[in-house]
Amino acid sequence: MKKLLLGTSALVAAGVLVSGPAAAAGLEASLNGYMEQWFGFRSLDNDGTGATQLTDFDHKSDTEVHFNARTTLDNGLKVHYHVELEGNTSGDTIDESYITLTGSFGQFLMGSENSAQYKMNFAPKDFGITGISGDNSQWANEAGILTATAGSNSHFDQFRSPWGSAWIEADNSCNDDKRLTYFTPRFSGFQFGVSYTPECTNQDSNAPSVEGNVHNVVSIGANYIGKFDQIGIKIGGGFGHGEKPSGNTGSDPSTISFGTNISFGGFTLGGYYADTLDAIARGGSDATHNTGYAAGLAYATGPWGVSVMWRHGERADSAADNDRDEVDVLQLGAQYKLGPGVALKGTIGYTDIEDEGGTNQDGFYVVGGIKVSF
Repeated sequence: MKKLLLGTSALVAAGVLVSGPAAAAGLEASLNGYMEQWFGFRSLDNDGTGATQLTDFDHKSDTEVHFNARTTLDNGLKVHYHVELEGNTSGDTIDESYITLTGSFGQFLMGSENSAQYKMNFAPKDFGITGISGDNSQWANEAGILTATAGSNSHFDQFRSPWGSAWIEADNSCNDDKRLTYFTPRFSGFQFGVSYTPECTNQDSNAPSVEGNVHNVVSIGANYIGKFDQIGIKIGGGFGHGEKPSGNTGSDPSTISFGTNISFGGFTLGGYYADTLDAIARGGSDATHNTGYAAGLAYATGPWGVSVMWRHGERADSAADNDRDEVDVLQLGAQYKLGPGVALKGTIGYTDIEDEGGTNQDGFYVVGGIKVSF
């Protein structure tokens, strides 16, 4: 009922946004979003107690509707309002919601959005399901198989963590939280950004910030975008640091990340490296080492695109454990654009997971789908 009410309220707000009064107030309203529908087959071998058995066939989807309103004031200040409504909710109804103020000074971003460290990094292109940031773990139980024997470290899954993503936060509990971010103007290809987050896990709540969660997080990002003759270069990275929850026996969380894309003609070569330098304690364990890196090559011509990507992630089961959990992912992706905003996509992937606790998994998946964007 709560989700239904929230969703209904969001749609009512959207109706007000795109109606006449918004335009009369000087705001130009727009609506955009996307829907992805995926169907696929997997064949996985589980070895060890606690391994989760998955069905052979599966169907996944991801949908968002974005509401926007923009205006430029008489002094040249550009104001942008942005709210994202989830079409397939799995924990929240509204995803990101923020306001930006842009001028010759740069840009201020205020609201529920990722940090400068997250937003300014780069990673290999992938034309199918993403092998970076979690989509592939819906087809191979990359996170779940490890949480079965390493529950105290279950936060080191695919989502916003170096173990499986180039786009990370100081702690993955800090995703899309309320924060203030400043981006400089881009000069000679360079841009810098910094974010401050009073409290993580505070994406939707208006309650006072508390020290019982990760707090006082500062995230720094920087990147360079340039072109030399026919070679395009993108290099980015960042650092994030926060204070641990009060009474926590672990460390103040810190992460570092780097990424690049180098393009020539229709080819793009990309890679990233990310590391959790320190982490808070969860379940009595202080998992201090969580790292990942990837490399990929993509080629696009006309409506066609094809990509190959390899990613490796590893972590310690605990601070006192010298063993490593490791995951390797190899994916071949493809895309064909049927027309503006409509693309057929596909992926053939292989995942190998080695859990030092004794639960291992390897296997392949074949996934096809369609993405419609507007």
